[in-house]
Order: sequence, then structure tokens, then C-alpha cells
Amino acid sequence: MSTTTIDFGAPSAFGLHHFYVEIPAAPRDAIKIHEDYGFDGDEQRRETSECRVLLAREL
Repeated sequence: MSTTTIDFGAPSAFGLHHFYVEIPAAPRDAIKIHEDYGFDGDEQRRETSECRVLLAREL
């Protein structure tokens, strides 16, 4: 199964598994990398995501 992607390899279809990076505007706040599992398959279409990396801005 091939999936069309955009930007840095994120799937173009809404609700699919992907990673995203949160870079805050404040210069000393940590950068966060999240894994978003997409929809977990129930009828209410809830999303599940988890912060995988908390990276000090200095790094």
C-alpha cells in the first residue's frame, strides 16, 4: 500500500499515523516531538498521540 505524503513525509490523508515537531516561540522552551497514531478505530474517531522526545533548546 503506497501513501501520498506531503512536507517531510507526513501522510496527506487526515487521521493517519505521523510524527510532528512542536517548536515554541519562546527561545528557551523545550522542543517536543510527538507521535500521533491517528484514529484508534472507534466510532467517535478519537485521536491518540504521545510526546516521544522533550529536547532542550540548547541542544
